[in-house]
Amino acid sequence: MQTTVNSSVKFCDVGLHNGVAGQMEIIPAPANSGINFIRTDVKDVDNVIPARVEYVTDTRLCTRISNKAGVFVCTTEHTMAGLAACGIHNAFIKVNSPELPALDGSALDHARKLLTVGVKKLDEQVKVIKILKPVRVDENRAWASLEPAEFAEMAFNIVFPNPIGNQVRSMNLCNGSIVKHIIDCRTFVLKSDIKKLQKNGYGLGGNRKNVLIADVKENCYEDSPRQMNEPCGHKMLDAVGDLSLAGYPIIGKFTGFKSGHSTTVALLRKMFTDKDAYKIELADSKTAATLPGAGAALDDIPRQQ
Repeated sequence: MQTTVNSSVKFCDVGLHNGVAGQMEIIPAPANSGINFIRTDVKDVDNVIPARVEYVTDTRLCTRISNKAGVFVCTTEHTMAGLAACGIHNAFIKVNSPELPALDGSALDHARKLLTVGVKKLDEQVKVIKILKPVRVDENRAWASLEPAEFAEMAFNIVFPNPIGNQVRSMNLCNGSIVKHIIDCRTFVLKSDIKKLQKNGYGLGGNRKNVLIADVKENCYEDSPRQMNEPCGHKMLDAVGDLSLAGYPIIGKFTGFKSGHSTTVALLRKMFTDKDAYKIELADSKTAATLPGAGAALDDIPRQQ
C-alpha cells in the first residue's frame, strides 16, 4: 500500500551550500500526492514544487528543483533519500528557505525522526516503475545505468585521490537495507577544494560535523569515517534520493561509475523517453513487501559512537 508519515516532523539547520538558517517540516499527505515541496517564504506566486525529475533545473553539487514560476528548492537529495529509505511515498514538505537544512550531511536525522513518529499506510496500492531493458548514459568519463532486476538493487564505484581512493559497494535496496547500511553516510569533500567551492558560493554551511573532509596531502580524513567506504555509501544515498524523483519506486538495478546528480537525472530522463524501457504498474503484495523502506524500523538505524 501507499504510505505517508504518521505525523509531522520538523528540522532546523543552515543550508549546506548557502549557509542560511532554515526550517523544514514534513507533514502527512493523502494517497497519490507524491512528494511536494512548499516554499512558505514565497507568497506572491505558485510556491509548490513537485519532487519529480521533470522539475530538476540544476545538478551542480546538489539537486535543485523548480516550478514554472521559477520558485526552487535545492539540495533535495538527502531528504528524498530519507523518505525513500523509510518507504514514504506521499508527503508535503514545508520549507522557509531556498535550501533544505544540512543536518549532519547524510539522511540519518531524517530517518530517525520519520521512523520515530512512524509510517502510515494508506488505502491505495503503490505503483512501481519496472525496468524492462537496459538504459545507460555516459558523461565525462562517468556513466550510470538501469537494467532489469527482480528487486531494487544498486552498485557504485567511485575514484578519487587517497585517502578516498577507489571504492566499490553494492547492495539490494529491499526493506530496511538503506537505513541499515548507508543512511548515515555523510557528504564529503577534498580539503584542497574547499576554498574554491566557497569562493563560488558552495559549501558555505559546511563544517566538520556535516562533511567528511579528506586531506589528500596528508592522506587522511580530518575526522574518522563512520564506516568503511563512507564516501561511496554517500554517493549511493545521493542516487537513492535522485532516483526517487522518478515519482515511483524503481524495480531494477542501478549502477553508477564515478556518477553524480547530473548523470542520475540524465539517466531518468533518457529512461522516460523510451517507452519500451519501463512500465508503470501496481505492485502486487510480494513486490510491495520488498520495496525500499518497506518494514524499515527505528532499530535498523546504525548507532553512532
